[in-house]
Amino acid sequence: MRPRVQPTLLLYAVLAGTIPAGTPAESERQLVAILQSSAPLYERVQACRQLARIGGANSVAPLAAVLPDDKLSAYAREALEAIPLPAAAQALRDALPRLQGDLLGGVINSLAARRDEQAVQPLSALVRDSNPEIAAAALIALGRVGTAPAIELLQQTMARGTPECREAAAEGCLLAAQQHWRDGDADRAAPLYDAVRRVPLAAQLRATATRGAILARRVAGLALLLEQLHASEDALRDAALAAARELPDPAVTTALMAELDKGDPTLQVLLIGALVDRGGAGVRAALEKKINAPSEEVRVATLQALGDAGGDSTVPLLLAAIGASSAREAGAAFQSLSRINAGNVQAAILQFLPSASPPLAARLISVIGERNDPGAADELLKLARNPEPDISKAALRALTLAARPGDVPELTRLAARMPDQEGKTLAARPLVTAAMKVPDVQERTDLVVQQLEQAPDAETRFVLLLPLGVIVRSTGGNERALAAVQATLADAAPQVREAALRALANWPNAAPCLALVDFSARSDVSSAQREIALQAAARMAANLAARREPARWDALAVFQRIDRVARTKDEKLSLVDGLASLRRIEAVRMLARHFEDPAVRPRAAAAVIQIAPVLLPSEHGAEIKALLQRIGAGVPDEEIRQAARRLLDGPSAGLDHK
Repeated sequence: MRPRVQPTLLLYAVLAGTIPAGTPAESERQLVAILQSSAPLYERVQACRQLARIGGANSVAPLAAVLPDDKLSAYAREALEAIPLPAAAQALRDALPRLQGDLLGGVINSLAARRDEQAVQPLSALVRDSNPEIAAAALIALGRVGTAPAIELLQQTMARGTPECREAAAEGCLLAAQQHWRDGDADRAAPLYDAVRRVPLAAQLRATATRGAILARRVAGLALLLEQLHASEDALRDAALAAARELPDPAVTTALMAELDKGDPTLQVLLIGALVDRGGAGVRAALEKKINAPSEEVRVATLQALGDAGGDSTVPLLLAAIGASSAREAGAAFQSLSRINAGNVQAAILQFLPSASPPLAARLISVIGERNDPGAADELLKLARNPEPDISKAALRALTLAARPGDVPELTRLAARMPDQEGKTLAARPLVTAAMKVPDVQERTDLVVQQLEQAPDAETRFVLLLPLGVIVRSTGGNERALAAVQATLADAAPQVREAALRALANWPNAAPCLALVDFSARSDVSSAQREIALQAAARMAANLAARREPARWDALAVFQRIDRVARTKDEKLSLVDGLASLRRIEAVRMLARHFEDPAVRPRAAAAVIQIAPVLLPSEHGAEIKALLQRIGAGVPDEEIRQAARRLLDGPSAGLDHK
């Protein structure tokens, strides 16, 4: 039986994933003791992991001893891989005859990781193993070792082995070739890549070898690259295209441009992508020539590519393609105009606009907004004043991106002059985005409030209230904004009063609740407006009652004022629903009065039930119980009646507070 190691500082350190201070030899001895003990598996695993860091000659035999253990073998192998001693490699080689299956495969992989040249002979023997997975693992390991005898066996197996072994041998050859390449020995890598690509193997293996063969030869691989561009197999063509993106020599770019006119449309599209990725002299000019290619696929790919590779000379060509092309080509040209790195896009579009149809002009104007080049906002403001409605509205849409805070006065004037509601709404959007670009929250609100305060006419006040409401909801508003909007409730123009009402009804806090109640009591207010005002005021008062915001007003006083002016069923329902948040006896008494109205009785009863648990234990308990008894007897809704009875039968039911 293995000894059970007593807890030590080292053991605790192992469990924590660290090693305490001390001599390496002593730490190694204690870790080996843990590994050889009957300690729990987790502790022994951690010991293996620490031995991978500090293990030496004294660790090799204990680690080798657990290689047949299916629970510890992988951790022991990792440690033996890491110990930089010949004895560790010897231990792995010695384990080969003793293991089978996954454990044997793991040791083979560890020898490959160490690139153990002395393992070539035993690994070569395993190539003939009856288990194809072991044979494949040995072949791949030989490739990672990469000595001349190992490579010779791999090439022999590729030529005469079983299909499974040929593919594994090919993987081994690719690994050896890649290692030679990383070591700077391209002359040894290229023949190995060639050997793989000439064997009838899976397309992906030959494609990997083809790419490697091209890159290993550098510019001398250009001929092979061009040959594979026309290969019948897509995998080989794609490998050549991948290599084309990686070879740095300018001669590759020149050769790819020459191929543009030789390939079929599919290859031309692929070459266009490769040229854009490479960049370099002449690429733009070569692509510009393909805008008029016979194939639509090529034309579309070219127009898309010029968004990345184009310049000033490209812009007129893109505009021409927009005006005289298919929908796909026009879409590609629009996208490229939006992102091309050229300084003349805006000027070219403005020059092109007079000859464009209204729908085409609208899309081009949107490009000006998306690019937002210097001067874009000024040009868009001019276009927004265009008498043609499509042009004007397109400019307003584009200004949503390009407008600046300093444009707010002009945007306000534009909005007021819009002849229809659609135009006014479109003009409101850039007003919002322009103001929101001001860093200070209060200043961005005041920017629009100032326009409202100085508005010369009702039309201007009307168009400002919508964007101001949006800004206030995002910023929280301020006293100046509230006063300015409340003042417009008295405006002579009905549309201004309506807009002000809606702005206040959606205010982000309860500040306008009393103004809304006062507005609802006016004789010139419609029933729909009164309902909007009272519903908003009741909601705000409920927020005050529930302490969801600071108590600017007394919630009870607000509810009492609503109670005096509420007329319709919906107005009364808003009141009783809001009262449910006010845990005061005055709220219950108001609800008791509304309980007499059959139209709102169920909702009034439900509100009382929400308040009752707070007030039943108080001096108002008897009054609450009397109302609950009425609810229990006089409400059709069974659920509400049962709730009232539960409250009456609850722990406080027998208490009569005087």
